[in-house]
Formats: sequence, C-alpha cells, structure tokens
Amino acid sequence: MKQLNDQYKNSSNLDIRINIHALYSTNKKDWFSWLFEQFEIQEVEDCWFNELY
Repeated sequence: MKQLNDQYKNSSNLDIRINIHALYSTNKKDWFSWLFEQFEIQEVEDCWFNELY
C-alpha cells in the first residue's frame, strides 16, 4: 500500500505518463470512433427499437 501511496502522492507521475502517451501514441483516432467503425450497423426501417426514439 505504501508503494501505491508513493506513486500517487502528487500528480507528477501521472503527468509523466500523459506526456509519454501524447508524444508516442500513434493512433490519431479516439477509441470510441474506432470501435464504432468496427461494427457493421445497418439501418432497419421496421424495427421496434426505432420506436423508442
């Protein structure tokens, strides 16, 4: 538990991790956009789900 407390006693370690991701991340598309594109969603005209909206 002490290691965990030391790791997060302030935001400096988190800032370092954020910097690393900003500098070296290769994916320019956010996770949710990419995930949505992976599904083949087809529009269905006669569907009970459409009535919810």
